Amino acid sequence: MVVEGYYDNGTVRPVKPLNLKEKQKVYIELPADYEEELSHEEKIARRDRQLEAIRGLFNLLDDDEVEEFDKAMQKGLKFKEAAF
Repeated sequence: MVVEGYYDNGTVRPVKPLNLKEKQKVYIELPADYEEELSHEEKIARRDRQLEAIRGLFNLLDDDEVEEFDKAMQKGLKFKEAAF
């Protein structure tokens, strides 16, 4: 689901009401050009969160899948181009 919203005083506010439970965890994907606006510290923190998410994925993969993932990363795999 894609939700349109606005960032206002530290909070992301959706344009339309959402059918979510109170305190329900959500994930927000920002446009690619957002990266240019981040400070160096924010970029490092973001990269750390991404690495932690990838580490979590490895707990779901068997040894052969991890090896295939490593090979793909060495070739410069772009996730948006990959067909999973």
